[in-house]
Amino acid sequence: MAGKLSREQKAQLEDWIGQGPKTFRLLYAITRDGCSAQTFHTKCDKKGPTVTVFYNPSGSVYGGYTSTDWDQKIKGHSSDAAAFLFQLAFSGKKKVIRFCVKDPTKSIYSSPYCGPLFGANDIYVFQNTVQESNGVFKLAGITSFSACYKMDGVSSWAEINNGDLDVNELEVYQLTEGREPDVQLERSWRTVPDLNNKKLSELTAAIQSQKTPGKTKMAGYRLTLIGPVGSGKSSYCNTIMTAFQGRVSHRAACGKGDTSVTNTFHPYSVKTEACGLLGFKLCDTRGISDKACLDLTEYKHLVQGHIPDLSAEILQKIRALKMFCIRKGVSQAVLLTHVELIDPDVGRDLETVFKSAQVAESVKKVSDLIGLPRNSIHPVKNYECEVASNEKINCLALLALQQILYAAEDGVENLLMKRESASNKTGRELVEVCGSECE
Repeated sequence: MAGKLSREQKAQLEDWIGQGPKTFRLLYAITRDGCSAQTFHTKCDKKGPTVTVFYNPSGSVYGGYTSTDWDQKIKGHSSDAAAFLFQLAFSGKKKVIRFCVKDPTKSIYSSPYCGPLFGANDIYVFQNTVQESNGVFKLAGITSFSACYKMDGVSSWAEINNGDLDVNELEVYQLTEGREPDVQLERSWRTVPDLNNKKLSELTAAIQSQKTPGKTKMAGYRLTLIGPVGSGKSSYCNTIMTAFQGRVSHRAACGKGDTSVTNTFHPYSVKTEACGLLGFKLCDTRGISDKACLDLTEYKHLVQGHIPDLSAEILQKIRALKMFCIRKGVSQAVLLTHVELIDPDVGRDLETVFKSAQVAESVKKVSDLIGLPRNSIHPVKNYECEVASNEKINCLALLALQQILYAAEDGVENLLMKRESASNKTGRELVEVCGSECE
């Protein structure tokens, strides 16, 4: 049992503790071991630094950290100036706050009759044994607000635990120095074919033969790439061109820096010797940053096919674009770039990308943040240090491109159906086929 704490939540705790990467070893979980003070102490006493995490049915996640031992033989308080309480989520939404200890002499309390207890009943969750009922443990404890911990940022425990001590899980992790080993899932989180030359040939043939809907006079699709500075938009253009021309492409300017290398809207056609120009253009755009970004007026021009010449701010801008595109009927997808940095094992072998727990978690995180389904989020690795074409990099990029083209086709079909439903109107209408290039 690996535990419910996500990699992102572990990283947040590591940041608060401030002593470098940690390995989180699950010592105790009430769904596995039972909700018993005796079992808690048997499994958690004298284990050094630990994190205790509570998960409640409302989707809230909170708990406490101590750098000192739990030890039922003490039967009293232990001093720990490094201890803190924390909040990681509230009612299913991310909310991160650290509550520092203000009376270190009463940071935790150990007793053979009590589960984990922080402060002077700041968090006192249960004593003896609590039985589970319909997946919920109703902990018969108490929470004293701001007794030994500074509860800055909230006005009551109700803003942390939704007003009760019902939980569907309680976990205690032992922390040791050093980063956790990367985890590979037993089964792929997405069913995909092997990334090999056979599949590469199938993908290139399928994409070359894909046409725009017959009822339109479209010359092709415009696939517009939008994202933060350094996210790999230009590199993805080069990766796609590499997949079709058999050598590493450098047509799109790439680089690293605080500002975007791309400073204008730049469409790239993709050409093959066998088929000539393909039925789409990759449209590179200026990178989004906290201070520089296309405004909504520019978005309007962009999604209509013509444009004039992840902080909270960036996320807000991306969400605004998403909602605008939904209103305009523009299909959307996400390229999850830099998968080799998300999981170093994937960087060594791209075949493992769909078995990587870290990549799967990143896909879910993006889905939750932006609000798109996970099957609209596609992991890719761009060419960066490679100087020769690589079948696995090409396969992964073309798998994503194929799904994006399918989404674009569906979007155009929806717009055509909308036009047909309004065909009883007199006069010729100008129909905007967003994200497409019309004759």
